[in-house]
Amino acid sequence: MAPMLALDERFSPHGDADASSPEDTDAPSSGVESRLATATLVDEVYRIVAPLGSGSMGTVYLAHDETLDRPVAVKFAHPHLKDASFRARFLAEARAMARVKHPNVLSIFAFGEHERSPYFVMEFVQGGTLQQWLDDREGPTDLDVVFRILDGICRGVSAIHAAHTIHQDIKPDNVLLDKNLRPRIADLGLAVVERAGQPSAREFVGTPAYMAPEVAFPRGPDPALRARVDVYALGCVAYQLLTGRPPFDGNGNVGMLLQHAVKTVVAPSALRPGLSPAIDEVILRALAKDPRARTASAEDFRRGLMAARRQMRQKPRAIAAVVEPECAAPTSGVVLSARARAIEDNPTLHVAPGSLALGGPRTFGCGNVLELSEPL
Repeated sequence: MAPMLALDERFSPHGDADASSPEDTDAPSSGVESRLATATLVDEVYRIVAPLGSGSMGTVYLAHDETLDRPVAVKFAHPHLKDASFRARFLAEARAMARVKHPNVLSIFAFGEHERSPYFVMEFVQGGTLQQWLDDREGPTDLDVVFRILDGICRGVSAIHAAHTIHQDIKPDNVLLDKNLRPRIADLGLAVVERAGQPSAREFVGTPAYMAPEVAFPRGPDPALRARVDVYALGCVAYQLLTGRPPFDGNGNVGMLLQHAVKTVVAPSALRPGLSPAIDEVILRALAKDPRARTASAEDFRRGLMAARRQMRQKPRAIAAVVEPECAAPTSGVVLSARARAIEDNPTLHVAPGSLALGGPRTFGCGNVLELSEPL
């Protein structure tokens, strides 16, 4: 087994600040927010309005673009992080975001430097993070909303991969939701670019609750499968949205990484009764510990989720029907019928004599109550 993961200086249990993290306003004392006051004008274009949040790499501000008259989010690197490797990482994040043009990935507008601290300007999303949205839920999340959010996140990750980039830190804190709950993937600070024939040096970075086993315990995986670390993280996010908790939790970072590597994942339906076995199958395949057995791509994962959801919608439901009393007695030979669309909004339906389409012909007497299984 390879040496245990050593979390580097960039690791933070909460990730970096997002463009919409108003609750996370505490920052290091050496952070740039101690230097930027409200109404500060950056590069004669961006007027600082208020801090939005701070993370291990930098601080994010809400600002007003005075030229284009629009709100923007501006991420500044912390002034105390001045070494060349960090500045290269910060620039790499901006470039990674600039490579991707997709409605489910946060857009970047400009890059610059202010008071010797590099910054980049991003789209401002009025809303919060997916984690904040989850924290605000009471009871199970609505499945239709969950699958709509997952559809957008998967599409965003697919676009990142299409730009030959791997995010490496997909998690609810790094997904922004606007007022219509459209997701945008943010924080590509740990992203790496795939270069044909030149595999990047391995980095032990990410968030343990969403980290694929091969990241913490590398065993010489095929570089062609490296993007599947994002598929694994997508599986973790989907699991959390459906069940209210990540696949593994607790026992500290090292304990959590060990669980990802060796512990069997509990099927989502065991935590949320009513989920179909098809959904279990899609989620568990994305969480395969061996990347070779894992879902091949974010798009394959998205399609599997949507197909499982459609199958779940088509599950038969028992519906009560009552024989119309006008039928002549004796009526031991009356056969009934009911149409799915007619009973969708009226589970108790009075039906006239006819033929029972589902389940084969059956006979009932006048006024009898019967159970029909009809697809919705």
